Parts: sequence; C-alpha cells; structure tokens
Amino acid sequence: MNFKDHELNRISRLFNTIINETYGLDRENLDALSLIPAQTGVGMWLRSWSYKIVNEMGVAKLISDYRDDFPPISRGVEIKTNDIREWGLSYGYSEFELMQWLTAGIDLSRDEADTARRKIDEKVDEVLFVGDKEANTTGFLNNPNIPLVVVPTGTSGGTAIKGKSLTEIIATFQAMIDTVRTNTHRTVKADTVLLPHDAFVYLSTTPKDEKGGDITILEYLQKVFKGQGIVNWRECSKLDDAGVDGATRAVIYKYSPSVVTRCLPIPFKQDAPQKDSLYYKVPCYCRVGGVAFKNINAVAYADGL
Repeated sequence: MNFKDHELNRISRLFNTIINETYGLDRENLDALSLIPAQTGVGMWLRSWSYKIVNEMGVAKLISDYRDDFPPISRGVEIKTNDIREWGLSYGYSEFELMQWLTAGIDLSRDEADTARRKIDEKVDEVLFVGDKEANTTGFLNNPNIPLVVVPTGTSGGTAIKGKSLTEIIATFQAMIDTVRTNTHRTVKADTVLLPHDAFVYLSTTPKDEKGGDITILEYLQKVFKGQGIVNWRECSKLDDAGVDGATRAVIYKYSPSVVTRCLPIPFKQDAPQKDSLYYKVPCYCRVGGVAFKNINAVAYADGL
C-alpha cells in the first residue's frame, strides 16, 4: 500500500515519539555498569581500543641535599587491544498496524520497543560479565588469567559458606583478602566482594548467633573487615555458575579504573525505521569493547562458595 505524504509525516512523528520513549526507559536493574568502573576516552565508532598493563618497579631511597643520583623508576608496560563488537535486534510495525492507527485510531503497542531495549541492556550486562562465546571473549567474572583463591575447607568437608561456622566463614574471606594482598606485594587493598545468590542470601539473612540476635552474619563481617578495607559487599547473580565446571564463584577486587575497566561506547542506540516489504523495522544495537584488567593481581576469584 502507498501512504500519502501527510500520512508518512504522521508515521514519522509517531516513530520519533516511540524511539524517544524507548530511550527514556529506565535501564534494567542489572549490575555490570555499577560493579565495573567505566573506561573513558574511547570513541563511539572505533573498531578497537588499546590499554596499558603497567608493572611499576623501583624503590625511593634516602637522599641528602645536593645529591643528584636519584634512583630511577621504571615501568614495564604491555599494550593490549580489545575489539569493539556490536550486538543487535529490531522491533517494528506492519503497514496494516500503521493503517489501523491512521484510520481507526487504534494505538500501537510499545511492548516490542520496550522488550528490544531490555534485551539490549541484558546483552550488555552478559557480555561485560561473562563475554560471548561466538565472539570468543571472556568477561569480568570468567577471565582465565585471574588468580584463584585457595578456599579453606570447613569441618563439614566443603567450601560452601552455608554449613561453615562463623570462624570458618571469617577464615574464608580472610583468605581472599590475603590473596590480593600477597599478589600485589601489599600495595593494593581490595575493597569489594561479590557473592553468588545463595551465599549472599545466607549471610544477609542468618543471625550471627544461633539463638538469634540483632545483626546478621553479613553485618558482622562488614564490621570485622572494614578495617582491612572491605567496604562493599554485593550480590551478583551471574556468579551462580561462573566458576570452574559451573561452580559458584565469588570475586574480590579493588574498585578502581587502575585495576579494571569496562568499555561501552554505545550502551543502546536505535536507527531510523527501515521499510522491508510490508513492515517498518527499527534496528537497535549496542557496541561493547569488553573488560580490561590493568592490574590482574588486584582481583581474585574464589570458587565453591
């Protein structure tokens, strides 16, 4: 069917309204953007981006007035490059739906547009957290080069948080803290612990004392480890099967762009509607450059929690 000029103008304004409404939707309550620091300075349309992994060497020494033999500092720099890839889908309306809207005043549902936005948001979260098999990438939670913590076994015979005594739970998190401390030669203090769902729920709902009490185990841990720098305790559902052979996984790290960053040049974008036979479709996509570990020793995984 052929739309008249004034009908095409009305349809164009309609699509602009729907597109703007979709941009204005609240982002899904997902975690990657809040748990991984953002990388700045990457252009929207670059095909790849590079970052530096720096190993700093050198020790400041005592000097006296007029001394000119200041010890040099050296930086071992490795340049790494990540591709920036696109993931996309589309929503749209048939000419018959548009004609019903034009002639009968039947409103067009926004459900597909809302779903398209949600699915792009979910894909961004997934790619940043665990990468994409088709693109042959890993993410923040499953990089094979991240050190693994030797998780202490409880008296019950397992490493899971649930079933351990309070003393054993404290020893588990101390092992995680000490792993980062040792690997960074005591130069980095981790500040964030991410936990799988079951472990987080157990810690955040179980009273510290078996007889009950005013605080949960998690609230007690927050007090115990605050002095060592751990100030953020968060749940991350993607950790439920992120470990080796599908085991649960916890992550400890310093939340800092000097340690880890995410590259997200375009979190969500819609193009103008495109006519395809009797259908008008709106392409939607994101551009993701992955996760960069700039100080891999300031991050550690702990499986089996």
